[in-house]
Amino acid sequence: FDDRILNGRGPKSFSIYGELKHRVGALLPDLGKQAAYAQLYIYDYTSKLNARVSRNPN
Repeated sequence: FDDRILNGRGPKSFSIYGELKHRVGALLPDLGKQAAYAQLYIYDYTSKLNARVSRNPN
């Protein structure tokens, strides 16, 4: 990883042959795991809302 690309801000990024790359997780959670981050937006609206509330009840 090269912190100079984004000045140490943002997602961990790296450069391959001058192209900026970053690692993103799977679009769907592993079997038996709760959805997190961008995975929450794959669900329909009701499921998405319930998942967000269950991850952060406050």
